[in-house]
Amino acid sequence: MTKSAKIGLLIAAVTIAATVFATAGLANGSGPRTTTIVYHLKFSPLTVIHLSPNGGYSRGDEIVSWDDLYKGTKKAGRDANACVITNLSPLQAECTITFVVADGTITAQYMGAPPPHKIAAVTGGTGRYLGARGQVVIVESGSDTNVKGNTATFTLLG
Repeated sequence: MTKSAKIGLLIAAVTIAATVFATAGLANGSGPRTTTIVYHLKFSPLTVIHLSPNGGYSRGDEIVSWDDLYKGTKKAGRDANACVITNLSPLQAECTITFVVADGTITAQYMGAPPPHKIAAVTGGTGRYLGARGQVVIVESGSDTNVKGNTATFTLLG
């Protein structure tokens, strides 16, 4: 067998072995470990900072807010949210949000649109959440005071 044939055979064997191991890992359900954390939210009123003196929304307007996070009936943290309007029809905004809890912070970004369901990409964190990645699903009930109906569900990888 020539040297190039042996190298080709070795490459094929390594490729087959890698495929078998990767497929076996997916088949048995292994993959990244996830942690799920659920908080209930009590929303604050929104503050809109208008660029135009005419009222109404325009591109570049900013919407800011803060919310309280709850675990059961106990306050567990807070968040701060800032969105910049990027499109008027349909209404959309680029948003960043920081969640502050006892053991660190989690930051996320999402494309904001009218309620009730938003999915934000987790972009990082501090403390226990240093290097966090994953997503947070924010569900709004339509009532700022219905704490049980407003949720932030974090799915963190790693």
